Amino acid sequence: MATSKELISELRAQGFSNAEIGRRLGRDSSLIGQIARGSKPGRNLQQALTELVTGGEVKTPPFRRTTSDGTLARVRATKGHDAVVPPVPRGQRVRTVTKSTAQPAALPKKQPRGQRNRLSHQANTLPNGRELHRVTVPKSDRASNRSEGSKIITDVVGRAAAAGRRISGTVWAEIRRKDGSRDRIPVQIGGHGGYSAQSIYDSISANPDDSFEWVDGQIQGRYPEFEGGFTVVGFDLDVW
Repeated sequence: MATSKELISELRAQGFSNAEIGRRLGRDSSLIGQIARGSKPGRNLQQALTELVTGGEVKTPPFRRTTSDGTLARVRATKGHDAVVPPVPRGQRVRTVTKSTAQPAALPKKQPRGQRNRLSHQANTLPNGRELHRVTVPKSDRASNRSEGSKIITDVVGRAAAAGRRISGTVWAEIRRKDGSRDRIPVQIGGHGGYSAQSIYDSISANPDDSFEWVDGQIQGRYPEFEGGFTVVGFDLDVW
């Protein structure tokens, strides 16, 4: 197989810029430039680069680096902004077994003990207009804040639809195992190209208090563990 440097050279000859190659692979253009110069090997990108060279599209998104505890490593954001956790590439399993008092992996900080079921919404707008939203919600359907969390999702999607934007991200689904432990599984939605925000809004606008119903339909049956039931407890939404 050709090296990543050789493959990038071939793509450049086909008219691709480093920025476009990076966008197709879900990587920063500076990394593509470093590989093109030979300062980094980029071996984890070879398969995706080969698909882009031969077929014009990436069918196998390259996996992201994980930390020692199995969560996705953060990636650098633009200057002046905190590093962010990227969406989970399609096909990559990132799982973290947590106690009931823990939060989904890679939150900036844990919420105080005993407040895990409270609503939380963190929003970050990057200089290029890209929006990152993290929403955590109570697990109980009887909790009013769960309904409020659903409205937040509907509002984010509605504004994105009005602006003609796209959405991808990660849904955190919690299951309870027979031994009593809880497993929070991140499930990517939208894939590399994301969903049209308008198509999502059309699906959930009829019942803005229950956007989770649409989400449940997107992730149901993804993994065998979900067959015993699951509860959506958080969202990481990437709007561009």
